Amino acid sequence: MSDSKTSYHRIVKTTSLFGGVQFFMIIIGVIRTKCIAVFIGPEGMGIISLLNSAMNLVGGVTGLGIETSGVKHLSSSYKNDNLSTIASVAALIKKLAVLTGILGCVLVILFSSWLSQITFGNSNHTFTFVFISITLLFRQLMIGQLVVLQGLRKMRLLAKANFYGNGLGLLVSIPLYYYYRIDAIVPTIIVASLASLLVSFYYSKKIPFEKNVFSKEQGNAEGKSIIRLGILLTLSGLLTLLSTYLIQIFVGKWGGLEQVGFYNAGFTLLNSYVGVIFTVMSTDYFPRLAFISADNEKVRTSVVQQSFVSILIITPVIILFLTCIPLIVKIIFTPEFNAIIPMVCFGIIAMLFRAVSWSMGYILIAKGDSKMFMRTAVGFNSISLILNVLGYYYYGLEGLGFSFLLYYFIHFLGLKIITKKRYGFYFESDFYNTYLICILLCVATFLFRYLPNPILKYGLMSLMVVVSIVFVLFEMNKKTALKELFNAIIKKRMIEILKNVYRKVRFFYHRLQLYYSVNWTKTLYFNFKKFPYPIAKQLPVFFYGKVKFTSITGAIKIEGVVKKGMIGFGQPYEMNTLHKGIAEITILGTLILKGHIQLGKDYFIYVGDGGLCELGHMASLASNAKLICMEHVVLGDYARFGSESQIMDTNFHQMMDTTTGEKFKMTAPIRIGNYNYAASRVTVLQNTTTPDFCTIGSSSVCTADYTSFGSNILIGGIPAKFIKNAISRDWEGEKALLDEYLIV
Repeated sequence: MSDSKTSYHRIVKTTSLFGGVQFFMIIIGVIRTKCIAVFIGPEGMGIISLLNSAMNLVGGVTGLGIETSGVKHLSSSYKNDNLSTIASVAALIKKLAVLTGILGCVLVILFSSWLSQITFGNSNHTFTFVFISITLLFRQLMIGQLVVLQGLRKMRLLAKANFYGNGLGLLVSIPLYYYYRIDAIVPTIIVASLASLLVSFYYSKKIPFEKNVFSKEQGNAEGKSIIRLGILLTLSGLLTLLSTYLIQIFVGKWGGLEQVGFYNAGFTLLNSYVGVIFTVMSTDYFPRLAFISADNEKVRTSVVQQSFVSILIITPVIILFLTCIPLIVKIIFTPEFNAIIPMVCFGIIAMLFRAVSWSMGYILIAKGDSKMFMRTAVGFNSISLILNVLGYYYYGLEGLGFSFLLYYFIHFLGLKIITKKRYGFYFESDFYNTYLICILLCVATFLFRYLPNPILKYGLMSLMVVVSIVFVLFEMNKKTALKELFNAIIKKRMIEILKNVYRKVRFFYHRLQLYYSVNWTKTLYFNFKKFPYPIAKQLPVFFYGKVKFTSITGAIKIEGVVKKGMIGFGQPYEMNTLHKGIAEITILGTLILKGHIQLGKDYFIYVGDGGLCELGHMASLASNAKLICMEHVVLGDYARFGSESQIMDTNFHQMMDTTTGEKFKMTAPIRIGNYNYAASRVTVLQNTTTPDFCTIGSSSVCTADYTSFGSNILIGGIPAKFIKNAISRDWEGEKALLDEYLIV
């Protein structure tokens, strides 16, 4: 496959990856916008848009553009997937985020009265600005986390952070708007911002940076470099925000808050829902372009490829948007917002010019051409402000849409001339041919809107949707071998889906098989008989197969976190599958269970009156085992006994010295250490104590204290004696497998 097709493949794949998540983010945005429109109406939307514009203006100034300059520095410094190469830069960006966030918060508080006066024409919203000032700190802290993800091209984590942050904010917003209506604006803005911050912290922590301490000199050098580029971007962004802010104020003073709400709603459709395509593509495009910025030919190739993909993606979106705009407005907003349709129809055509000028515009940033960058920022924003003011003054909302279209046509021509003269950038004829067809398709669909016959109108517009999709697929296939890419993606995805389905079915089958083997009558009776209701309802003890409760009048305690099925009596974890049905349990004394515990089939457990039996986490007795405790028996964590083993701290009968007549004590404690492994048919009698990491040979009889031999020993025989040291079961190698297999 050629390098060109490989590059197109990469662009399409990254766009598809991030675009899928962005689609769900759009749905979240639609729901949020719908709730605002329904619960607080155009006036409430106008207030929100003015508050957001003011805060974005201040944030744009105090943020110092680190969301873009930080990405450039990280992506250019990231070498060979080695996180240590950018650890100091990442730490510095996060520190800058904290400082700029605090700066923005303080400035909003200090100038809250002035912001209210300028934005709303009075000081009634002074405290509103004071309260929402904290969102600037939240925003910058979030940017500090997301910049790292984007600079490292961790697209999946970045997409999840954005998606879940917005989703959590939506879940909070809906009930607040429903119950408190327009009074919910301030708390909703704050809580939604906090939600996004918390989610960004969660996903940023998945990047395993080592703690990095950089010197003051290094911090100053890196910081100046980041801030220098950031200030340029800030000034550009400030001009754009200022232009938007002034237009909204002009619309508000000339037409009222309702007109501001309409203006904001229209440009929300254009910038948030259609313009999100540019956000999706820039996520990977800008770091890639910054990395090759020194090579003009590579830059030209990358920009041409990105422009080509951009116009092909945006064309069917524009045509579909023009066809369905009445329905879209009705779904997202309310019938009151039909006034924005003419404005949006003109504005959507502008996206075709914006797609190409957007791709060219990143050249200036990637190359750090500060003088030309500032000249274009001042010039284009001035043109935008003048055109929008004139458009609204003479033709209202529709005039704003037309001025938006005219502006991006001028923007496209201007950047084409600038990039040609300064960097030798140009498009080849095959691009213009494709571009011209895309323009004609969009313009034709736009003109069909004015047909008086609705059947003919929507019939032709629907036909244009189909034609545009076919044309785009045809052109994309020529450049990217789309069929091969699609087949590869589908095949890979289908394999992943089938594997996931198999795992889930297998898990469900084994879980069903396990639950089917549970003796639910005995399980329910035992749990609710012996435990308080909050514990009993979790069913921590499962009984499998037949079991006789001779007596369970003693005390049974669970230490640690209580989980369903954590203790299994008769649990089927061995090779043999049949129960003899002779399991029996008698609890007269105290049984303490310290975690997940397994007892195999046909067990016999007897804790006598006054006896204390303690079973550690992951302790087990295999099939046909006996445990008899009359005084005190302790099994440590991971003390595991094989089948037909028996543990008894009593000899059952009174023994005596026939010479002196002295009677011996019938019971004595048993203490089995942690990580002990006893093979089958092992007998442990009173006075036995084993160290940690002790292995007991098959058919051994333990009667003594073996701790003097130290850990990691093998004992065995009748009676059991020391055999070997420096030997142990491979607990580290088996532990994870044991936990996965045995824990229900």
